[in-house]
Amino acid sequence: MSKRTKITAIIIVVAAAAIIAAGATLAYFTADGGTKTNTFSTGSVTVKLTEPTWDSTGKAMAEKYGPGDVIPKDPKVTNTDQTDAWVAIKVKYSLNNNYMSYSDFQSKLLTNSGLDFDTKNWDLVQDQGANGQLYMYKTKKLAKDESTGALFTKVPIAFGDIELIDGKLPTFAIDVQGYGVQAENITEQQAREELQQLAFGNSN
Repeated sequence: MSKRTKITAIIIVVAAAAIIAAGATLAYFTADGGTKTNTFSTGSVTVKLTEPTWDSTGKAMAEKYGPGDVIPKDPKVTNTDQTDAWVAIKVKYSLNNNYMSYSDFQSKLLTNSGLDFDTKNWDLVQDQGANGQLYMYKTKKLAKDESTGALFTKVPIAFGDIELIDGKLPTFAIDVQGYGVQAENITEQQAREELQQLAFGNSN
């Protein structure tokens, strides 16, 4: 082999070694971009039903009521959570533990005027007779710590037209329950439908 041929062979071997070395180096090129965790927490709706004048005076009057009494009762709802909400109140009526429609309850116990419902701010969205009535607060969506006005404020007992049971006035109950549904990303009509579902389930 000539001297020139030997030099050429050496150059080829060195070049091949360089290629192998480069390949080995590239095999170890790695990168860790880190982990990004995005946590999404759900909002919530929490409402509270209160009856200030019922608690202070109405309850005691109802326990020993008589014909002609006007008993204070003032159900209202407060949004106690961060999420704006549409709210509603369900009302059920009973005499001697028998639930009945509002019209029957009024005719058997109340004056002709009945309960003084605030129809300016509350809308009767469903009446299921003995299963109760659902009123939605239509004035506005409630932000945190905002409250509705009272759905009604008094229970006017009739004078002289009440059917006695064993010589006694009947026991009665007006059950009230508050409901709330988020206001964000749903229409008022959707809120109405959801409130009815909450109050009456699949029976509506």
